[in-house]
Amino acid sequence: MHKAAPAETSDGGKIQKMPTAKPRKEKRQKHVEISKTVISGPDGQGKPRLLTIVLIHFFEILYSLFLIAWFYLSFFIPNLLVVNILSLPRELFGGEGQAVLYVIATIGVWVIPFLAVFKITGIFFKSNMPYFSDTSKLFSHGMNVVMSLVPLFFLTLQIALSARSISFFLGLSYYTYAVFGASITYNFLFILLLIRNINKKNATYHEYL
Repeated sequence: MHKAAPAETSDGGKIQKMPTAKPRKEKRQKHVEISKTVISGPDGQGKPRLLTIVLIHFFEILYSLFLIAWFYLSFFIPNLLVVNILSLPRELFGGEGQAVLYVIATIGVWVIPFLAVFKITGIFFKSNMPYFSDTSKLFSHGMNVVMSLVPLFFLTLQIALSARSISFFLGLSYYTYAVFGASITYNFLFILLLIRNINKKNATYHEYL
C-alpha cells in the first residue's frame, strides 16, 4: 500500500504538524506521583515496604509503652526507681527562686506520657491522625525525636547534678539504664529517618523542577 502524501497548501508548500505542549493535567499528575514517592522512591525500587512500616510502628509502640510504664512505676511504686521521673522537677528546680524553671520542668515531664499516648493512638487511628504515625510525614519522625529527647535531657541533667562517685551509678535501677539506652537508640534511629526523609524530599523536589 502507498502512504498518503502529506497535505499541501495552495502555493504548493507542505503543511507541517506543530508540536503540542503537554497539558497541565499531565504535569500535575506527575507532581502527585512524585509526592507519593518522596519517602520510598519510584515504583519497583523504593515502594513503601509493609515490613519496614510494621517495624517502625513496632518500635514506636514498644518505646511508648516503655515510657508509660516508667511513669506508672514512678507514680505507684516510687521506691522502686532511684531516678523517679515525677520527682525530677522538684529535685532539680525545687530551690528558692527557681519557680519558673520548676513549672517548665514539670510541663516537660508530663509531655512525655502525652506524646507516648498520642503516638500509640495515632498508629491505630492512622486515617484520623496521619501526622502522628504516617511514616512519610516529617512531623511523625520529629515527634519521635522530641519524645525520646525529653527523657534523655532530664536523665542526663539528673546524673550531671547528682553523680558524685561510682556508687551513684551502681545504685541506679536497671530500669533507669534501660530507659536511657532505649532513648538513645530510639533518638538516633529517628534522627536518621528524619534526615533521610528531608534529603529525599529535597532531591525529589529538585528533580521535579
